[in-house]
Amino acid sequence: MAFRFCTGPSGAGKSRFLHRYLLQKAQIDLEDPSGLNRNYIIIVPEQYSMLTQKELVMESPNKGILNIDVQSFGRLSYRIFQEVGVPERAVLDDIGKTLLLRRVAGKCAKDLKVFSAMVHRPGMIAEIKSILSEFMQYGVDPEALERMSEMAGAKGQGALSVRLLDLRILFDAFLQGERDRFVTTEERLSLLAEAVPHSACLRDSVIVLDGFTGFTPVQYSVILALIRAAGEVIISLPMGEDGGPSAAWTAANADPGRGDALFYLSRKTISDLMRLAAGAGLRHGKDIVLDGEEGVLPRFKTSPVLAHLEKNLFRHPAPAYCGDTGGSIRIIETDTVEEEVRQVCIMIRRLVLEQGYEFRQIAVICGDLPAYGELFEKIAVRYDIPLYVDKTGTSALNPLTEAIRAVLQIKPQSYSYKAVFRYLRSGMSSLTSDETDLLENYCLAHGIRGRKKWEMPFDADTEPLRQRFLEEIRPVMESGRTALERTAALYTFMTGCDMQEKMQAYAEAFGKEGDHVRQKQFDQLYARVIDLLEQMADLLGEEEITDRDYAEILDAGFSEIRLGTLPQQVDRVLVGDIERTRLPQGKVLFLTGVNDGNIPAG
Repeated sequence: MAFRFCTGPSGAGKSRFLHRYLLQKAQIDLEDPSGLNRNYIIIVPEQYSMLTQKELVMESPNKGILNIDVQSFGRLSYRIFQEVGVPERAVLDDIGKTLLLRRVAGKCAKDLKVFSAMVHRPGMIAEIKSILSEFMQYGVDPEALERMSEMAGAKGQGALSVRLLDLRILFDAFLQGERDRFVTTEERLSLLAEAVPHSACLRDSVIVLDGFTGFTPVQYSVILALIRAAGEVIISLPMGEDGGPSAAWTAANADPGRGDALFYLSRKTISDLMRLAAGAGLRHGKDIVLDGEEGVLPRFKTSPVLAHLEKNLFRHPAPAYCGDTGGSIRIIETDTVEEEVRQVCIMIRRLVLEQGYEFRQIAVICGDLPAYGELFEKIAVRYDIPLYVDKTGTSALNPLTEAIRAVLQIKPQSYSYKAVFRYLRSGMSSLTSDETDLLENYCLAHGIRGRKKWEMPFDADTEPLRQRFLEEIRPVMESGRTALERTAALYTFMTGCDMQEKMQAYAEAFGKEGDHVRQKQFDQLYARVIDLLEQMADLLGEEEITDRDYAEILDAGFSEIRLGTLPQQVDRVLVGDIERTRLPQGKVLFLTGVNDGNIPAG
């Protein structure tokens, strides 16, 4: 029941130190004849879990780990709930939250004063969902929003007061909609904090939290519960010299110091945890401070210029480095983004061909990944550079979702030319491109628009095409009024058009072309859309819903589908951004897009 901090600047070896610490203690436990059965757990952000597992296995003397688990907060909750028998409720992910919020927003739109005209705008539901997620992470409830609204009104901030009231109405309706049936990922952490004391696998365990710079109030409640249950908890935080107080002073006084200091977030985390632990009567052990031997960090022993940069970057005043950089840092200026990417690719080829580097030892970090990612994918092909862009794709602009969006517009738009041929050109219809051309020419020549004209016979050449088109969209056109009936009809339509097989054919075609990223995305998409339909049936059920509202809710769900991929080869250049990407130990780093507003971000 003790906790302590492990602090040090970037390159001090905090993660490696903690890995070795756990590996040594875990090995001693395995060899202990008394049979002490203690668990060792490392909690890291979700995207770091597999990389941390790999690093532990590689650092282990036996190249394996038996009693060490790498978990995120989310995965830990699943494990503890299964152990202690917490009643399982369906988890609302981002898609489910968006669907439920879109549903309740439609119901209470008449009560909203500012947002009533905005909830139908593209992207608005996603913004409100993000705000409500923040409220749940930081323990803000609808009553607190009402108090904030009253305070804003009393201060003369009427616009803010009205918006807060609208958010209160939406938040309250959202909570009522998911109560007793669903639980959000944020609420799972509150349940986890309650379940931790009943867990046998956490009792007397050693827990390390690594890769975080701060925690939300809900995560703090979990950490306090873990400290009570475990034998030892170590929280790793980045902290170096920045003119502010030391970690020891911050822990002793629970004071984070100045808010503009470089490592203020780490000091605030220490201060918050010390204050919460003192209130709970938890013991603080001896902290671990890693600052290198004689101030030289392990990562920069062979590069004084990088050591100087790490020690002085974003500090004021920053002394200049006096001496030869030895090529450790180079600055290149180009006229265009395309030329910048091309120069990076040229240098990567030289490093590999002339200096013997491997592609896996090289990484590229972009200040603006959306602008640079696609360029790297295109230009790297010319230089025969294998690379992986660390980003998640969306479900926008692909044949499956385009076909569904289009077919749902045919009936509300009374078989308009735009809606009909948007669907027929999507690539999911049974009509071929030549058949669609023939049908389109006939419709343009004879002015075929509106449902009545589509129900009348065409000429001998196009009549079979008209009948095939009407037959394949018939399930959607004859769907019932409830959300469940509409969803079942849409599923029948998708299976009738063999959409799963067609998406698989697209994926195989991308694979043959060597585009493995799109291959994996198209492999995933059909299953993700089916999962979305299942959530809609579960959330909306027997509720009657209009054509327009159903299409808007489905579209909101499409916007939340994220298609992640894994690198298809080990020896490749990793391209990512500062916030999301975690880099393994590499030898060469290219930092692109170092423009004002990108690095550091505005």
